Amino acid sequence: MEDTEKPENNEGPVPVPREEEGDDYQPKEKGNLGLHTEVQELVNECEQPGLTQSLPLPEDLALRHLPALSLAHRRLDFTHRYPALSSLQECVVRVCCIRSFGHFLTNLHGNVLHFNPEVGIFTSITQSEQDNLVQQAKAQFKMAEEEARRNRLMRDMAQLRLQLEVSQLEGSLQQPKAQSSMSPYLVPDAAALCQHLNLIRQLAKSGCFIIIIPRTVIDGLDHLKKENAGARDGIRFLESEFRKGNRYIRCQKESGRSFERDKLKRQDMEAWHLWKMVDSCRQLITVSQSNGDEDTAGMVTILTGHQVEQLCSQSTAMKSAVQAVCSAGMELKNIKEFYRQWKEIG
Repeated sequence: MEDTEKPENNEGPVPVPREEEGDDYQPKEKGNLGLHTEVQELVNECEQPGLTQSLPLPEDLALRHLPALSLAHRRLDFTHRYPALSSLQECVVRVCCIRSFGHFLTNLHGNVLHFNPEVGIFTSITQSEQDNLVQQAKAQFKMAEEEARRNRLMRDMAQLRLQLEVSQLEGSLQQPKAQSSMSPYLVPDAAALCQHLNLIRQLAKSGCFIIIIPRTVIDGLDHLKKENAGARDGIRFLESEFRKGNRYIRCQKESGRSFERDKLKRQDMEAWHLWKMVDSCRQLITVSQSNGDEDTAGMVTILTGHQVEQLCSQSTAMKSAVQAVCSAGMELKNIKEFYRQWKEIG
């Protein structure tokens, strides 16, 4: 039998058949397996991810025209005369290619395989990762449930604490019987704090009322402080009282979702602030109702530095805000008139 045979398409010589098929080529033996030198070189390099296959296998010859394998076969010269390989040596070449490919997979992002150098084997960590992901998901779900339960508990405790605080404050009010018809909660606007801070001081000092300062009022003062000395005085007074923890002057933080009315804010800032104050006062009424107070009419009075009649004629938006005060069961009074009425009753 000749070493090479011409294919029908005359593409050049191809490797000779295996030696057990009659070839008289005797490979150089090395080690107990009797591996050819080039096969042994593959064995020495197969633990690297970039092994270059230098010997073609029968499957390479059969599929050398397949376009999908053109890149894999680009380093093989099918016109070169290669030594015939025994079945054992072909298996060794396959194992070398597979092991090198395994090392390539261990370097991929996502860790498809893991190589254990102690025992020299590859293990798939995909399943273990899935198990870990399932366990992590269960743990995260359990943590989310615990967090939700803790948040519900904290909200319930905050609501109870607020209700208790309101009850204690209402019980501590030192209103004479003649003054019991006046609102226990007073909510001054920015104009009242700017123009009549001394009256607010006296109302708070009397212990007859609880002065509530919504966030929107503080924002209004902050907006006016550059050009209004009264606004700066009001801010300093509130900061001092908040720092001391005056139980009769409280800053009310916004809770829940209120109507922002962004368009109104751009068109009529004062009307927008009054609407925001109404939203804050509704929260007070809601807390009182949850405490068992069925009749909450007149419980809250908004004190303004303006004349109420002038506010109603100021703009359509302001008139609507004033009407919202009355519709919510609150009162809107000029601070000087309220103070005078309180003094007359007292």
